[in-house]
Amino acid sequence: MRLKKLNENSDKLAETLRNIFTDYGIVKTLLITGLNVFQLFDRMGDVIITPSDSYEILFHLFNNKKFEDALLKKIDHFTLEWDSTEGVIRWTYKQGVEIMESMCTPYWGGEPGTPVFTEYYTYNDKGDTSWKDKEDYIKAPIQFNSLEELIDWFNSDYILKVYKTLITHLNLYRGDYY
Repeated sequence: MRLKKLNENSDKLAETLRNIFTDYGIVKTLLITGLNVFQLFDRMGDVIITPSDSYEILFHLFNNKKFEDALLKKIDHFTLEWDSTEGVIRWTYKQGVEIMESMCTPYWGGEPGTPVFTEYYTYNDKGDTSWKDKEDYIKAPIQFNSLEELIDWFNSDYILKVYKTLITHLNLYRGDYY
């Protein structure tokens, strides 16, 4: 009897948390409940994560020291940082005399994908900077069924597709200088 009551209370809590999440979004739900993002999703159970939710969750994971290992932030010679001023993920390539700066933010503006926008490339040995923009768009899932699914997608598909796109940008810039 006691186990049945506990399950009913757990189900009510999950429903309440899902309603708060749906009505107020991730940031406000975390503030209201005092839970961290992993605790919240664990207690909510099944929930659909939309593109705008995904953006907010990734922002939260990127900017919270407790969860700094949840998302990859370095691949090859690229480092990833969340630029809070512009609300974007900056990919910075640095190797030797080359520097390339790109913005690649999944679900930016609630879009169901990732705009990949390279702002500039510098080849310091020659003192040249190219301001010719390179831009691509990568499709992304329109929803996730769990926090783990979102994190797995970010650490695999997102990282790999953006990396390959940025290598293409890098090679186009190099063609101008070599």
